[in-house]
Amino acid sequence: MAKHAGLDYEMKAGFILFPLLVHSLDLLVSTIAVFFVSTKKGHPSRDPNYGPLEDPLNVLKRGYYVSLVLAMLGLFWICRNFLYIPTLPNAYLYFYCCSVVGVIVSFLFVAITQYYTDYHFGPVQSIASSSQMGHATNIITGLSVGLESTGLPVVVISVAIVASYYLGEASGITDSHG
Repeated sequence: MAKHAGLDYEMKAGFILFPLLVHSLDLLVSTIAVFFVSTKKGHPSRDPNYGPLEDPLNVLKRGYYVSLVLAMLGLFWICRNFLYIPTLPNAYLYFYCCSVVGVIVSFLFVAITQYYTDYHFGPVQSIASSSQMGHATNIITGLSVGLESTGLPVVVISVAIVASYYLGEASGITDSHG
Protein backbone atom coordinates (compact mmCIF):
# COMPACT_ATOMS: atom_id res chain seq x y z
CA MET A 1 0.00 0.00 0.00
CA ALA A 2 2.77 2.42 0.92
CA LYS A 3 4.62 1.60 -2.30
CA HIS A 4 1.58 2.14 -4.51
CA ALA A 5 0.74 5.37 -2.71
CA GLY A 6 4.20 6.74 -3.57
CA LEU A 7 5.32 7.29 0.00
CA ASP A 8 9.00 7.91 0.69
CA TYR A 9 11.33 5.42 2.37
CA GLU A 10 10.72 6.59 5.97
CA MET A 11 6.96 6.32 5.53
CA LYS A 12 7.27 2.85 4.01
CA ALA A 13 9.43 1.75 6.94
CA GLY A 14 6.63 2.65 9.37
CA PHE A 15 4.13 0.60 7.39
CA ILE A 16 6.55 -2.33 7.25
CA LEU A 17 7.27 -2.21 11.00
CA PHE A 18 3.61 -1.79 11.96
CA PRO A 19 2.65 -5.52 12.04
CA LEU A 20 5.79 -6.38 13.99
CA LEU A 21 5.06 -3.67 16.54
CA VAL A 22 1.43 -4.75 16.91
CA HIS A 23 2.47 -8.32 17.66
CA SER A 24 5.11 -7.11 20.09
CA LEU A 25 2.40 -5.05 21.77
CA ASP A 26 0.29 -8.23 21.98
CA LEU A 27 3.04 -9.98 23.92
CA LEU A 28 3.58 -7.06 26.28
CA VAL A 29 -0.12 -6.46 26.93
CA SER A 30 -0.81 -10.17 27.48
CA THR A 31 2.06 -10.43 29.93
CA ILE A 32 0.83 -7.46 31.94
CA ALA A 33 -2.80 -8.64 31.89
CA VAL A 34 -1.86 -12.05 33.29
CA PHE A 35 -0.95 -10.35 36.58
CA PHE A 36 -4.57 -9.18 36.94
CA VAL A 37 -5.96 -12.71 36.71
CA SER A 38 -6.08 -13.88 40.32
CA THR A 39 -8.62 -14.68 42.98
CA LYS A 40 -8.84 -13.57 46.58
CA LYS A 41 -6.04 -14.62 48.90
CA GLY A 42 -6.66 -17.59 51.12
CA HIS A 43 -8.49 -20.87 50.76
CA PRO A 44 -12.31 -20.99 50.89
CA SER A 45 -12.50 -24.28 52.85
CA ARG A 46 -9.86 -23.28 55.43
CA ASP A 47 -10.74 -19.62 55.99
CA PRO A 48 -14.21 -19.00 57.49
CA ASN A 49 -14.04 -15.30 56.54
CA TYR A 50 -13.25 -16.01 52.88
CA GLY A 51 -16.68 -14.95 51.66
CA PRO A 52 -18.40 -15.98 48.44
CA LEU A 53 -16.43 -17.62 45.65
CA GLU A 54 -15.66 -15.53 42.61
CA ASP A 55 -16.98 -16.63 39.24
CA PRO A 56 -13.95 -17.93 37.32
CA LEU A 57 -15.11 -16.17 34.17
CA ASN A 58 -15.15 -12.81 35.99
CA VAL A 59 -11.57 -13.42 37.10
CA LEU A 60 -10.51 -14.09 33.50
CA LYS A 61 -12.49 -11.15 32.13
CA ARG A 62 -10.73 -8.79 34.54
CA GLY A 63 -7.43 -9.59 32.85
CA TYR A 64 -9.11 -9.35 29.44
CA TYR A 65 -10.44 -5.85 30.17
CA VAL A 66 -7.01 -4.71 31.30
CA SER A 67 -5.55 -6.05 28.06
CA LEU A 68 -8.21 -4.21 26.02
CA VAL A 69 -7.41 -0.86 27.64
CA LEU A 70 -3.65 -1.34 27.31
CA ALA A 71 -4.05 -2.46 23.70
CA MET A 72 -6.08 0.63 22.81
CA LEU A 73 -3.44 2.90 24.34
CA GLY A 74 -0.56 1.03 22.71
CA LEU A 75 -2.26 0.92 19.31
CA PHE A 76 -2.79 4.67 19.40
CA TRP A 77 0.90 5.23 20.13
CA ILE A 78 1.99 2.84 17.37
CA CYS A 79 -0.37 4.35 14.81
CA ARG A 80 0.64 7.91 15.73
CA ASN A 81 4.37 7.23 15.56
CA PHE A 82 4.64 4.75 12.69
CA LEU A 83 1.70 5.53 10.39
CA TYR A 84 1.96 9.32 10.47
CA ILE A 85 2.12 10.92 7.02
CA PRO A 86 2.90 14.66 6.94
CA THR A 87 0.86 15.22 3.76
CA LEU A 88 -2.13 13.45 5.37
CA PRO A 89 -1.84 14.39 9.05
CA ASN A 90 -5.05 12.65 10.14
CA ALA A 91 -4.52 9.37 8.28
CA TYR A 92 -3.10 7.68 11.37
CA LEU A 93 -6.38 8.36 13.20
CA TYR A 94 -8.30 6.41 10.56
CA PHE A 95 -5.86 3.52 10.89
CA TYR A 96 -6.23 3.69 14.66
CA CYS A 97 -10.01 3.58 14.26
CA CYS A 98 -9.57 0.45 12.13
CA SER A 99 -7.67 -1.15 14.98
CA VAL A 100 -10.36 -0.02 17.43
CA VAL A 101 -12.90 -1.80 15.22
CA GLY A 102 -10.81 -4.96 15.68
CA VAL A 103 -10.74 -4.52 19.45
CA ILE A 104 -14.51 -4.00 19.51
CA VAL A 105 -14.98 -7.16 17.43
CA SER A 106 -12.91 -9.14 19.92
CA PHE A 107 -14.97 -7.74 22.82
CA LEU A 108 -18.23 -8.57 21.04
CA PHE A 109 -17.04 -12.10 20.30
CA VAL A 110 -16.36 -12.68 24.00
CA ALA A 111 -19.80 -11.30 24.91
CA ILE A 112 -21.57 -13.37 22.25
CA THR A 113 -19.68 -16.50 23.24
CA GLN A 114 -20.55 -15.94 26.88
CA TYR A 115 -24.23 -15.43 26.00
CA TYR A 116 -24.43 -18.72 24.11
CA THR A 117 -22.33 -20.81 26.52
CA ASP A 118 -22.94 -19.46 30.04
CA TYR A 119 -25.60 -21.09 32.21
CA HIS A 120 -26.82 -17.65 33.35
CA PHE A 121 -28.30 -16.91 29.91
CA GLY A 122 -31.27 -18.16 27.94
CA PRO A 123 -29.68 -20.41 25.31
CA VAL A 124 -28.03 -22.76 27.81
CA GLN A 125 -31.07 -22.64 30.07
CA SER A 126 -33.30 -23.66 27.14
CA ILE A 127 -31.05 -26.62 26.39
CA ALA A 128 -31.08 -27.62 30.06
CA SER A 129 -34.88 -27.43 30.28
CA SER A 130 -35.32 -29.40 27.06
CA SER A 131 -33.07 -32.10 28.53
CA GLN A 132 -35.82 -32.86 31.04
CA MET A 133 -38.15 -33.87 28.20
CA GLY A 134 -35.89 -36.42 26.61
CA HIS A 135 -32.95 -37.04 24.31
CA ALA A 136 -34.59 -35.94 21.06
CA THR A 137 -35.70 -32.53 22.35
CA ASN A 138 -32.26 -32.04 23.88
CA ILE A 139 -30.58 -32.70 20.51
CA ILE A 140 -33.04 -30.50 18.60
CA THR A 141 -32.70 -27.60 21.04
CA GLY A 142 -28.91 -27.92 21.18
CA LEU A 143 -28.67 -27.98 17.39
CA SER A 144 -30.96 -24.97 17.02
CA VAL A 145 -29.01 -22.96 19.61
CA GLY A 146 -25.75 -23.96 17.93
CA LEU A 147 -26.99 -22.81 14.53
CA GLU A 148 -28.41 -19.61 16.00
CA SER A 149 -25.11 -18.82 17.70
CA THR A 150 -23.35 -18.32 14.36
CA GLY A 151 -25.64 -15.48 13.24
CA LEU A 152 -24.36 -12.63 15.41
CA PRO A 153 -20.66 -13.29 14.73
CA VAL A 154 -21.36 -13.14 10.99
CA VAL A 155 -23.11 -9.79 11.41
CA VAL A 156 -20.30 -8.45 13.62
CA ILE A 157 -17.61 -9.51 11.14
CA SER A 158 -19.55 -8.07 8.20
CA VAL A 159 -20.03 -4.71 9.89
CA ALA A 160 -16.35 -4.66 10.93
CA ILE A 161 -15.15 -5.35 7.38
CA VAL A 162 -17.33 -2.61 5.92
CA ALA A 163 -16.36 -0.13 8.67
CA SER A 164 -12.64 -0.87 8.27
CA TYR A 165 -12.87 -0.51 4.51
CA TYR A 166 -14.49 2.91 4.74
CA LEU A 167 -12.11 4.05 7.46
CA GLY A 168 -9.14 2.98 5.35
CA GLU A 169 -10.59 4.76 2.34
CA ALA A 170 -11.20 7.90 4.43
CA SER A 171 -7.50 8.01 5.36
CA GLY A 172 -6.84 9.61 2.00
CA ILE A 173 -4.00 7.32 0.95
CA THR A 174 -4.47 6.51 -2.73
CA ASP A 175 -2.37 5.21 -5.57
CA SER A 176 -1.89 6.90 -8.92
CA HIS A 177 -5.27 5.59 -10.11
CA GLY A 178 -7.16 7.05 -7.16
